[in-house]
Amino acid sequence: MIADRLAARRAKFVAWLRIQYPDVLANRGFRVLHPETGERYTDERRHLVATCRSISNFALGATAECPKWCLDTAEHGLRILRADYRAADGGYHLVIDDDGESIDRTRSACGHAFVLLAYARAAVAGLDGAAADLEATHGLLEERFRDDAGLFRSDCESDWEELKAYRGQNANMHACEAYIAACEATGEDRYLERARHIADAITVGFAEETGGLLWEHYTDEWGCDFAYNEDEPGHQFRPPGYQPAHHVKWAKFLGLLDRYGVDVNATSAAEMDDRAIDLFDAAILAGRRTGSHTPLNPTGVRSFPTVTAGLLRRRSAPRQYSPSAQTRTDMKTRLIASATRNVGSSPVRMRIAGRLDSGTRSASPEGRREIDPSGPTGRRIRLPPRERVLRELAVRTEGERA
Repeated sequence: MIADRLAARRAKFVAWLRIQYPDVLANRGFRVLHPETGERYTDERRHLVATCRSISNFALGATAECPKWCLDTAEHGLRILRADYRAADGGYHLVIDDDGESIDRTRSACGHAFVLLAYARAAVAGLDGAAADLEATHGLLEERFRDDAGLFRSDCESDWEELKAYRGQNANMHACEAYIAACEATGEDRYLERARHIADAITVGFAEETGGLLWEHYTDEWGCDFAYNEDEPGHQFRPPGYQPAHHVKWAKFLGLLDRYGVDVNATSAAEMDDRAIDLFDAAILAGRRTGSHTPLNPTGVRSFPTVTAGLLRRRSAPRQYSPSAQTRTDMKTRLIASATRNVGSSPVRMRIAGRLDSGTRSASPEGRREIDPSGPTGRRIRLPPRERVLRELAVRTEGERA
């Protein structure tokens, strides 16, 4: 039975790769095809993330004993990644054209996380030089992207100056994925340490300000930026709100960390496994309503299950925060506007308005808030100040560097 299932999954995976191959091959990199229409996504622009993801996919195909063209395709991508994307300083351009000329020299945090992922998958597939490039890329990430909290900072100019005072969940999510893959490729726990550090911060430490859901956008001091891109709900790469699909990805990564026996910040494996289930359940609930990649307004925070509260109860301080009437009004206006854009359901908007009007849910500029006591736990949970979370992350990061 298990063998039949694995064979069926392998066949499905090969079929997906076969849809792409050989038309996906371009003079420089890949021109990824839509799996249903067969149309190419881009013109002559070759994006770093698409190239690295394609390398990763075809390298995985090679390790799954798929046809030889999987390995050849992954090698094709690696040649372009090294020759055309990689700059003299070791960084990688974000976009090149079909002649290999760089047309966007941004040093993307997310893009460089994908570079690490590509080399990790290629190393497992046995491609020459991939292991050495993995090591070099890890060193680059440590030097150029890891901030004082031990997390990824934002995109940079070609001279490594940050473009904006911004921090993003997305880049750190893909960094966690890449570090797990690097551990799988090398067997070295240091990569798993990086993955668990990021996972702890994003899915536990920072999630308390939003009741357990994972906000996408932050300030450069890791405070939730609730106003980020609120006037661009359809932004391709950085829409406002929550992303249900990202909750599913984090559930997967927490499950992998649990598989490898890594406790996040002294949290038990069972608790992290439960946290993964919480994230998955929240994503399914929200995705049915909005679509997996549709930004989710902050409506479902109140009824999040018990695990999130339990994870941080032992590091919490017994503090109360009572927001002013103006703070509640401002929050109500922002959340209802978000609901109007992203959900469009009058009953949902009314429930949001009712909860905010009653004052049962609140958030503070200091990062202290309470979970609604009428939620599923029936308990009132005190949540830690954001300053404490950042201080703990900084201490751990300094200890690792020492």
